[in-house]
Amino acid sequence: KGVELTHAGRDIANEVLRARRLWQVFLVDHLQLDAATADALACRLEHVTPTQVADSLADYLQNPTMNPFGKPIPASMGEEATQSPGETHAVGDLAPGEEAVVVRIDAIPPVAQFLTSQGIVPRAVVRLLAGGVNGVLLQSPGGAIVTLAGDVADAVVIVRRPAWDVPPSPASRATVAPIHTVAPTHVVKEAVKEVVKEVVTEEMCA
Repeated sequence: KGVELTHAGRDIANEVLRARRLWQVFLVDHLQLDAATADALACRLEHVTPTQVADSLADYLQNPTMNPFGKPIPASMGEEATQSPGETHAVGDLAPGEEAVVVRIDAIPPVAQFLTSQGIVPRAVVRLLAGGVNGVLLQSPGGAIVTLAGDVADAVVIVRRPAWDVPPSPASRATVAPIHTVAPTHVVKEAVKEVVKEVVTEEMCA
């Protein structure tokens, strides 16, 4: 018989996961860390982040629904569940001129790195210009025109807009209005300092 979490245990796990994914967004979008480094640091920060700090961080980030890896960010306890992204498709399924939000990239590292260099990342808004069996012509968030082979286009998983109208990642802000801060910046900065201080102290005591 397998082990199953209690309701309280699921709530705790949900809060830890929420903190981790919020930190991933903060570290990638605001400190410009690469995704792997941000994930490693967020994995440590999640365990020392009080719920109140996670809530302030979520407000500061405009309550994102996805992390940089395209994973949904759970809602805080007492809040409504995070909106589902809806039906996903490969970017080549779009009609010419149609826009969509990138949910995830299902590609090997070299391909994923190329797509990242073009701004085609989770939470970015892209537009299909033309498509066919051999590949697609895509407008990236920065406005550049990118040609993707068929197998690469299949790796770019999207949801149609406005099926899931998410705040864009920094890479997509060239074509979408920027996000404005909600929580006072100094509040979040102080919270970040306290959490990082705890992590450093924990490392020194280990």
